Amino acid sequence: FLEDTPQCCCTYFSDVPSNVTIINDNDGCFNECDIASINDLIEINSFSYDSPLDVGVQTWISNRLVGWVGNYSPGPNGINEKITSLPLNIGNLTALSSLYFQAHDIEKLPESFASMTSLENLSISLNYLDSLPNIGNLTNLIYLDLGYNQITSLPKSIENLENLEYLWIFNN
Repeated sequence: FLEDTPQCCCTYFSDVPSNVTIINDNDGCFNECDIASINDLIEINSFSYDSPLDVGVQTWISNRLVGWVGNYSPGPNGINEKITSLPLNIGNLTALSSLYFQAHDIEKLPESFASMTSLENLSISLNYLDSLPNIGNLTNLIYLDLGYNQITSLPKSIENLENLEYLWIFNN
């Protein structure tokens, strides 16, 4: 772990819902910091989910959240309620490589978002973003979809995304 990365233990769940895929058996152990970020998302948006594992379609590898499809899509393949705010600790999802939060009411990405350096695919289209934090250290990004927001300019740090192959910024 890096010095500024919190040490995280396991949170155990005996019942894992069908929307959760586990690769490399984790014996019901899920990274406590990842679970805390999802729980904070539930709390600040006043969601009615009983468990953080119920929020969207999730893929976990070796106890870490690596894929999260959390598009607003009532039913089993998305989030049933619209996200308006992201928790400040979302940056703790440092193993997350794919994140899809489309069709919500998100207006701002917290500065901690820049800590999600494993991100390769990010789709946060159909929201109300008007700006981005410094995302220049998300150098693993290959796919970035910011379409259908209200972004008027991109941060200069976007030049640092050397692996970026797809940048969608239409209808802003």
